[in-house]
Amino acid sequence: MVSLTTIIAITIAYFIALFLVAVYVERKYAKGKNLTDNALVYTLSLAVYATAWTFFGNVGLATSSSYAFLGIYTGPALLMLFAWPLLRKLVKIRNEYGVASISGLLSARYDHSYVVGAVAALIALFGITPYFALQFKAIFLSFSFIVSGGTQYDSDVIRWIMVGMTILFTLVFGFRRLEQTERHPGMVIVVAIQSVIKLVAFLAAGIFVTYMLFDGFGDIFAQINDNKELLGAIAASKPSLSLFLSYIFIGMFAFLLLPRDFHMAVVENSNEKHIKTLAWGMPLYMFLITLFVFPIAMAGILKEYDIASADVFILFVTALAKYTWLTVLVFIGGLSAAFSMIMVETVAITTMVANNLVLPLVDKVRLFGFLRKHLLPMRWMIAVAILLMGYAFEVVTGSSYVLVKIGIISFVAVLQLAPAAIGGLFWEKGNKMGAIMGLSGGFAVWLYTSLVPAFARSGWFSNTLLTEGPYGIGWLRPENLFGVTLIDPLATTIIFTLIVNGGLYIMGSLLCKQSEEEQRAAYNIVHIVRGGRHRVVDVQQKEYIDIEAKRKTIQSVFGNYMGATQAKEQTSECIRNVGLEEKKVISINELIDLNNAVEGALSGFIGNPAARDALEKETLFSPEEAAQLSNVYAKMAADIKITPEEFAQKIAEQKLLAQAKTNFMAIASHEMRTPLSIIRGNAELLLQEIEPTKKNEETIKFLTGIRRNSIRLLDILHDFIDVMHMEDSKVELNKEVFGPEKMVHEIVSDFGSITAEKNLSIQFKEPEHPIPMIWADVDKTRQVIVNLIGNAVHYTEKGGITVVVDVVSEPNGRFIKICVIDTGVGISSESQAMLFQKFSTITKTFLRTKEYGSGLGLYISKTFVEAMGGSIRLEKSEPGKGSTFCVLLPEATGKVKQ
Repeated sequence: MVSLTTIIAITIAYFIALFLVAVYVERKYAKGKNLTDNALVYTLSLAVYATAWTFFGNVGLATSSSYAFLGIYTGPALLMLFAWPLLRKLVKIRNEYGVASISGLLSARYDHSYVVGAVAALIALFGITPYFALQFKAIFLSFSFIVSGGTQYDSDVIRWIMVGMTILFTLVFGFRRLEQTERHPGMVIVVAIQSVIKLVAFLAAGIFVTYMLFDGFGDIFAQINDNKELLGAIAASKPSLSLFLSYIFIGMFAFLLLPRDFHMAVVENSNEKHIKTLAWGMPLYMFLITLFVFPIAMAGILKEYDIASADVFILFVTALAKYTWLTVLVFIGGLSAAFSMIMVETVAITTMVANNLVLPLVDKVRLFGFLRKHLLPMRWMIAVAILLMGYAFEVVTGSSYVLVKIGIISFVAVLQLAPAAIGGLFWEKGNKMGAIMGLSGGFAVWLYTSLVPAFARSGWFSNTLLTEGPYGIGWLRPENLFGVTLIDPLATTIIFTLIVNGGLYIMGSLLCKQSEEEQRAAYNIVHIVRGGRHRVVDVQQKEYIDIEAKRKTIQSVFGNYMGATQAKEQTSECIRNVGLEEKKVISINELIDLNNAVEGALSGFIGNPAARDALEKETLFSPEEAAQLSNVYAKMAADIKITPEEFAQKIAEQKLLAQAKTNFMAIASHEMRTPLSIIRGNAELLLQEIEPTKKNEETIKFLTGIRRNSIRLLDILHDFIDVMHMEDSKVELNKEVFGPEKMVHEIVSDFGSITAEKNLSIQFKEPEHPIPMIWADVDKTRQVIVNLIGNAVHYTEKGGITVVVDVVSEPNGRFIKICVIDTGVGISSESQAMLFQKFSTITKTFLRTKEYGSGLGLYISKTFVEAMGGSIRLEKSEPGKGSTFCVLLPEATGKVKQ
């Protein structure tokens, strides 16, 4: 086979190559180019679901349970049918609340509860950590085979080398930054590459076995059909319907709730639109990664390999090729499947343990207080401990039954998060007591019906527990609870864990009353897609709160967990993100927005519960301000002379009316956009078909007018829809880190043909120094710049337009300044005063054209820019000589490692 030295060298070289790619991607990210902001990369990163259990274990499962393995992959494929709205909602929650894990989601939903987050973290720790043992075992088995050719080769030194490399590269790829809500582009690209490698390796092995070792699928099935003994064994191993449906069910929820998949799908998501590609990309990947499982399994049996080694049949059969490269490729594919799972799962579980188990202890026990300033090393230690626990579990269990079944056992463990997670996303009355009762009850039943039987079958407990029940009580047998014997034990476990879990969740939620704060948290998350967090309306909006005093308080909060410089940067960024950087005094409403921004940012470092507690300890709201907040509610109710119950009813009625208006406008806009788009499309088709002769001049003129005015009507319609959404709720942002230069350059290029028609010049003035990244919504930034350049083109009759990008320092931080300079008609002082108001248009004294636009463009642009923490202004303008409009957007300080 391959020498020990060679395979170690290949493994090290492979990891170093991945590291170099990750470093390259991280550096590009720091300069404003996110190479992972790609739908295909996002989809491939979610293939972390396919672990070494998929790569090796599926073949073994196919030899013992026929097609049962397909259920594990059919579940996620079915989930994709309705994943878009669910994942979109989770991504919005992540962006709004700084959620960094599935336990963070549950904690945020249930009133920032430490207990809910801790129980969820414990379920993940106990349920998933043993799964690491399966990955280590796969690495050791494949390594042993490729070095020895199938004979037993085992060495503690080699094992520790492999474990050490896994730990080292997991820390390098996943724990380079403290803020766990910040994306890890280097890790994402590594996982995506490994997903490609494991798929290519598996397909290469499958093609070799099917078309070179045999003569296609038909030949394999013909030989099976001729082998009556094998045919009988396959028929006998056929899974029961209850088992197959159980696999589908747990596969569906595991893809959503496994910590690693939640992390890649939600925390690492850089664009909601990528979820749509996932809807078809992931089922395709699942199909391809399982396509050759059965042929490889049957090939191993037909070649009379030891059935006990079925998990490495893929290595056995490829060894027959006499192509060393193919065997090495399969080894690297299996290594990729194991390592990507270990890396991402470690990042996810470490975040859960740190934020929900360790940090609460640090905050409450003075002896551990010093760890607040050493959060990153603390996470390193937790990660190493988790990986060593997984390795220890592999050493202790060996090849016992519990290790073989740990994959399914882990899937059922994370299923216990489903009632509290799914219920919390859609049911406002679900509360933290219900969540605690449900999670605890489901976890207890899982331990008894799933983990205990596995240990008993491994010889760790007496087998009489399974055959006779505890103390001879037959109806308490773990695998046949309450005497259920007609369905598979796995189905029994699923049914009873969910009955207990879901039942206690509903009962606890109905019997225990929610606090006012918990009601608000529930409302915010359930309705987050419609409008984000609920905001108290202070009709008077008195600004009397000194923002500098609040700045010091916030800086002190961040300073408890990081250095002074970083704390200052985080504080400035929070103030900038809510548009308060130019204010000296603020209102209660603005203080609420600032509090939410700080809480969300701090959650990325220490988790939701700890962030809430940290803010409460520092008393961001003074007693007077807290009283003022209460008085707002009381005054509003008193002014309209209704009871609190009537007030709540009125609010509910207004919500329904607002929703009805939104629905009407959505339908109306759709009905108007469709015919307008058809008119525009038909006009463009006719213009392409008509020859530009003198006879057709007038026809071309009319068609050009139809096309131009249909485009104008569509633009106006879009403006009205944008304003409608602004008035219904706050602006929804999908903020990310990106470089503005490329975007501006593309927009300028797009306007080239339009300016050429008017004999105008347009240029993008290249900056003299590198431009840092900005932290903003890509689509809305593009819309603002397009609007400014479009205005400049329209109001300019001669000369041209220049677009400049630069960096400026303001009192509240550094901003990227994008200016659009034209030589157009200019703007009078009277028009300047109302420039950014709704339905404001420029007096066109110098223009020969008709009215332009809806008068909403600059108003919408101003709203978008301020929502992103920036500002927009008319820098200078002189009638007859031109204008300069500038947009300032915040630099992405603290969002990436500079």
